[in-house]
Amino acid sequence: MRRKSLRRFLDTPISLENLSSLLWTSSGIQRREMGFAFRTVPSAGALYPVESYVIAARIAGLEQGVYHYQVKTHQL
Repeated sequence: MRRKSLRRFLDTPISLENLSSLLWTSSGIQRREMGFAFRTVPSAGALYPVESYVIAARIAGLEQGVYHYQVKTHQL
């Protein structure tokens, strides 16, 4: 009951490079073999039902908005 989790968020924008790394490590394509694309995360039957979206508010060099992560091309 007395345990607490404290977080301190910085009020500075993150870089596009950090966002790119975050998106790739969470759902990007790690390698391609024999016509198959292998992602950084497993999925039953390789269906990958999770889509990644970015709600950009403070990302250096990126206009505010909602973006969809295109896994095959590693683009927003």
